[in-house]
Amino acid sequence: MTNSEQLSLEAEIFGAYFLKKKPTAFVIDLYKEANEKLNIVSDAKDDRILKFMLRNSWSVGMVDSGLVFIKPKSEVRHKMFIMLAILECQPDYTDLFFTKNQSKTYFFYVLWVGFRAFLKAALGVILVKLV
Repeated sequence: MTNSEQLSLEAEIFGAYFLKKKPTAFVIDLYKEANEKLNIVSDAKDDRILKFMLRNSWSVGMVDSGLVFIKPKSEVRHKMFIMLAILECQPDYTDLFFTKNQSKTYFFYVLWVGFRAFLKAALGVILVKLV
């Protein structure tokens, strides 16, 4: 796989993680351009983690949560933040990042999301250590 192909795949997987759908071709191109300009250099562990995530897109949330505790300055997280920054600046996706009025049951939803985040982090720590 060429570097350009890998960057495209990263953009699709990270974009889908944040958006719950595939990002536009424009976003993918911006991601590739940003990574090429920043010339991010990863160590062997980050390379293994990234390759695992690209092969197993279901693991992105768990690995990201695990990296927060194991290696918060990971280049994998750096790449994910690049994608997040690009997405936040796109007019097509602004509604996803703005606060909305919430119903009275929102508190229970926040509890559920917090519990899920804890489980993802615990499983992510295990995955990161195994990869």
